[in-house]
Amino acid sequence: MRQYECYEIKLNGPVPDDYARADVQGCFEMNGKETKVKGFYAGDNTYIVRYLPAEAGLCRYRITGAVQAEGEITCDPASDGRHGMVRAKDMHFQYEDGTYFYPFGTTVYALMHQEEALVAETMESLKAAPFNKVRFCVFPKHYDFNHNEPPCFAFEKKADGSWDVNRPCFAFWERLEGILEELWRMDIQADLILFHPYDRWGFATTWSIWTICCAVSPLSRMCGGVWQTSMTCAGKSLSGTGNRLRSLWQGMIRTAICCRTTTVSKTGIFRGRMCRTHVFSPRC
Repeated sequence: MRQYECYEIKLNGPVPDDYARADVQGCFEMNGKETKVKGFYAGDNTYIVRYLPAEAGLCRYRITGAVQAEGEITCDPASDGRHGMVRAKDMHFQYEDGTYFYPFGTTVYALMHQEEALVAETMESLKAAPFNKVRFCVFPKHYDFNHNEPPCFAFEKKADGSWDVNRPCFAFWERLEGILEELWRMDIQADLILFHPYDRWGFATTWSIWTICCAVSPLSRMCGGVWQTSMTCAGKSLSGTGNRLRSLWQGMIRTAICCRTTTVSKTGIFRGRMCRTHVFSPRC
């Protein structure tokens, strides 16, 4: 375990009836501070609980629910160049250790939904680029130059062909986590857009609090992420905005705070507010 780096506990257990509501929690205690996190089912009889330590020291943990475990481990100080989560601080952004973060970003909206060769080529180009923030979509985007079918989708389908938001496609989320991990190793923050209207697969109308939980809970303990509920768009609208999106946004705030996620921002009809510190901050 190392400060500012994701620590993962994997345990074998029974397959849950509902993947999105898998019953597993973790409690981590270090230097007199207690952090509770929600774990998740990752397929293949495996449950995962993730913890992102903000300090160095002796850490004691206890896993409860569908699987149980307890123990202790020493958390080493942060490696050189690692500063922790990016947060809103007054009208600026700061890493967890107080170092200022000055975002200089680009977009690769459909990065997640391309063939492996194109993803690898994009990653290689980012290594030599000056950007420290990259924005892309969780769900596939149908737009100019993006008419291809993704290699996999976020959820499995029901018998009637509709998306089953309670049964995630594990290959999809593992792929996303791999991209996030690679970006983090390049010191690039991932600016993730959860919903958008450039859609032909039905995700723009498949809105569920469990969609948010499936995405935010497993990824919230990983470094290098900024969340957006929706993207600003021209001439497009998300079906059922207003109260429904507001309800989802409130649910995302609750999930983010519970999971101690990085930074959450909202765009489109709700612009720029960073919920972690409840102050208005500039969009990037």
